[in-house]
Amino acid sequence: MPHDSPSAILDDDPFQNLEQASFSQVLHSSQKVGWDGIELLVYRLSAVEDLSIIPEQTFHQDSITLHLEGSLDLKRHHEGRWLQGLSLPGGLCLVPKYAPILYHWTNVATALSIFFTPSFITDIIYQIGRGDPLRVELRDDFNFRDPLIEHIGRALVAELQSGGLAGRLYAESLAHSMAIHMLRNYANIIPILNLPQGTLPIAQIRQVREYIQAHLVENIGLSELAAIVGLSPSHFARLFKQVTGYAPHQYLILRRLELAKKLLERSHLTIADVAQTVGFYDQSHLIRHFKRVYRISPQMLRHGRNVH
Repeated sequence: MPHDSPSAILDDDPFQNLEQASFSQVLHSSQKVGWDGIELLVYRLSAVEDLSIIPEQTFHQDSITLHLEGSLDLKRHHEGRWLQGLSLPGGLCLVPKYAPILYHWTNVATALSIFFTPSFITDIIYQIGRGDPLRVELRDDFNFRDPLIEHIGRALVAELQSGGLAGRLYAESLAHSMAIHMLRNYANIIPILNLPQGTLPIAQIRQVREYIQAHLVENIGLSELAAIVGLSPSHFARLFKQVTGYAPHQYLILRRLELAKKLLERSHLTIADVAQTVGFYDQSHLIRHFKRVYRISPQMLRHGRNVH
């Protein structure tokens, strides 16, 4: 039978906690890719017979966990009672900051946990809630499903497994979309759904475009671009797409592809060298995006085939 939960341990480092635990094996973490505002862990859980080895903990960050593989008879100690359910791939558990966390489970499974820094959530609350962030709290929810959160979560896992192939801008844009959705649908007060009205003046768009062009080969972050025009990342991303028709990370890829096309047509650099020169992770990354946008491969372009 489950035992009573012990006193919670306040812990700021979920990475270290899971890495040191005997019941989990960390497969991937975002510590090396340096995404702003979020921390990700993909890990495998072992079946636990001695439930006393699992500590109850409390974190300073809001977090959500996505069940990726396997099935679990999952229990969570919450407000003096045990919640229980069969957790299958796609299942989610949302835990607000400072809420005690104690899970028990059987079998083996793989999961993703995402931790949102307080400042990241606060900035988004200001943008979509127009309220005091101290009065807005994510709900505590156990073993539920949300197709959009699952989709974004799996996209972040794929990006993490690639080593950050698509860059910070892509990952941070996904994180903002997930956080906005969570705050709209799982907060303890209902935010205003309509984002602030307005647009980006042409001069500010030009500033952002010039910055992207000057730093094309760098791993640009969403907060970097937003700071140029003095907006929060989520507000900037919405207005930028409203004006240009592209999300910031999509615009960055298009500018890289334009330069790559010129180099392929006008230089003798290898395709691998072109990829590195314009900021793609490697040759295969360039080829994939080039075919998607231009409908031909870089090799075909060099052999005289025109793009559509």
